[in-house]
Amino acid sequence: MTSSRLERPPRPTFFTKRRRAVVGAAARTRLRQLALQVLDRVPGRCPLQTHVVMCGFPRSGSTLLQLVAEGLSNKRIAARLGISEHTAKFHVNAILGKLGAQTRAEAVAQAVRLGLLLL
Repeated sequence: MTSSRLERPPRPTFFTKRRRAVVGAAARTRLRQLALQVLDRVPGRCPLQTHVVMCGFPRSGSTLLQLVAEGLSNKRIAARLGISEHTAKFHVNAILGKLGAQTRAEAVAQAVRLGLLLL
């Protein structure tokens, strides 16, 4: 005898949920890679612009970059932002890495070229 009531599918287990999360993360990573490949083919767009667009450049990074452009040392940046000197140094190095720069001046020049910083 068949029941008129619809049967519910079994509830997903912890492992099923975890597998879905891993597959979802892999799919997002692959989509990001494909988007980078497409953006790299846009005429007049450099790969660094694509990287900054896809990875994002936080507002705090722009503030820090402005302070670097003013010529402030890590110690003065730390005092302005209310963070430790070590943290300021860490953030400055992270920004240099994102912009593919070796020096502070190079980072400022690259940021101006990309439109991240107005002087």
